[in-house]
Amino acid sequence: SDAYNDDLPYWVQVGDRSHLIVPYTLCTNDSKFAPGRAFSTADSFFTFCKDALDALMQEAKATGRPKMMSIGLHPRLIGHPARIAGLWKLLDHMKSLGDQVWVCRRADIARHWHMLHPPLTSQILAAPSVTGPRLLVTGGAGFVLSNLVRQWLHSDPTASAVIFDRAQAWDEQVEAFLGPFVREGRLAFFVGDVTDEE
Repeated sequence: SDAYNDDLPYWVQVGDRSHLIVPYTLCTNDSKFAPGRAFSTADSFFTFCKDALDALMQEAKATGRPKMMSIGLHPRLIGHPARIAGLWKLLDHMKSLGDQVWVCRRADIARHWHMLHPPLTSQILAAPSVTGPRLLVTGGAGFVLSNLVRQWLHSDPTASAVIFDRAQAWDEQVEAFLGPFVREGRLAFFVGDVTDEE
């Protein structure tokens, strides 16, 4: 992946298909061993990555939401005899955390994300099927708009709503909040904007 713009995987539309982006990082990356960059010793690599991991774990604990940390490794950089001890120490630290961390490959993350967070187009089957008043919402399923849509749908059992969202903000919280209306056929969630030509 050549995307550096997010901390978690996300879906984009490529033509008529959904494509999963698993962001990469140049931050916790052994490329910082290059001359003039941030790492000069195995210990500097270990400390930097450990601090990042510890901070993400604190954030996950505080928010109740898992975090993803990508570590870029290149055999000719981290594999150097003077550098590899930093990776060994980091792996020992991760192992000491037990099931609090999942050490895996990017392909494993992609499969996991695809299973738990399928693209929106596979979650939303059709336009609302009820014939009452309909609310059209652009700007996604953020906190304020989600509450507005929920109130609208609660106010009238014949009401329906359509949310247009470029950011694809559908996650577990939005599912818990609005998912029942989708299953009732009263809410549709579309990737894109009302100005899209499709």
